[in-house]
Amino acid sequence: MDWKTQFFVFLAHPVVASMLFLGMMIGFYVEINTPGMGLPGGVALACLFLIVLSSFALEIGNWLEAILLLMGIILIAMDLFVTPTFGILGVIGALLAIVGLFSMMLPGIGAIDFEFDTQTFNAAGEAFMKRLAWLSGTLVLGIIIIAMLARYVMPSFAAFNRFVLAGHEEKGYIAGEDPNTLPSPGSKGKAGSTLRPAGKVVIDDILYDAVTAGEFIEKGTPIVVAYLDGSVIVVDIDQREKKT
Repeated sequence: MDWKTQFFVFLAHPVVASMLFLGMMIGFYVEINTPGMGLPGGVALACLFLIVLSSFALEIGNWLEAILLLMGIILIAMDLFVTPTFGILGVIGALLAIVGLFSMMLPGIGAIDFEFDTQTFNAAGEAFMKRLAWLSGTLVLGIIIIAMLARYVMPSFAAFNRFVLAGHEEKGYIAGEDPNTLPSPGSKGKAGSTLRPAGKVVIDDILYDAVTAGEFIEKGTPIVVAYLDGSVIVVDIDQREKKT
């Protein structure tokens, strides 16, 4: 094999492919929840590009799998940025993307043969099950890491959002460097933007940076300040205002 084929074979190795898959999952999650950073999204796109490139270079993937993957990504983007559907489109898109990506990364499905006499798979079946085990384990590991990031890490990232210029700063915006100027716990307002979990809230006609404990809050939803974490406002849905 020449060096290019060796490189693509290396990328298609179950361990390497699983690490690329994990990097893609975490990178996209961090980028969605910390808009303006750019680096996590770039890492995720690079991982996805390498997965697709190695699959097509080794003639493992096909266009149907690529279309499923692309449709899944489009549906996820629509749910996040165009027409929020409380996760419906996002879940459908995630399923399509996972099916397309797994199909692209799991070659030789048609060549699998199970020998009932020996109760074993043939070589293609063993290779398929090995890859499936690696990818399934990586998917579970990625979900666990994302859950931990949502619970312990992402709220801290929101404290740095005030240093990122998004180009549409609004009049009356307060960054909240001094905790004494922040609204006290129990203060009520509404979400000034969608919180995923970081975003903006409006309290007493003033715009603040805020985060949730990890939940998704739509723009315009009544909120209440749960507590202050240093100079970071942590909010929750105001259930009483929502019911009324």
